[in-house]
Amino acid sequence: MNGEVAHKLASIWQHSSDALVLADVKGQQIVDANPSAEVLFGYSVEEFRKLKIKDIHPPDGLVGEAIIPEAQVVAVADVFEAMSSHRPYRPALGAKAALEAFSTCNIN
Repeated sequence: MNGEVAHKLASIWQHSSDALVLADVKGQQIVDANPSAEVLFGYSVEEFRKLKIKDIHPPDGLVGEAIIPEAQVVAVADVFEAMSSHRPYRPALGAKAALEAFSTCNIN
């Protein structure tokens, strides 16, 4: 990889508002995490590197009102987009199906 591409990727990694975690799939070990992942999950990069993929979770007690409203909106929008859009492994379920799925959730 040339230096310019490496620099652009490093910049995206550092400045992305999305939580990004790099893991060794075979060993299931976390290799690195960007600053947004540190904020979301509450772990430092050093703490992440001691974890396996299955160990990643938000800090205890981060449920309901402890989750900021902006994050709740993003989570709902992400699920809606995932359900209503085409995926390589399945056709789009459509907006109606996504909305029906939300109607069965207990969302306050």
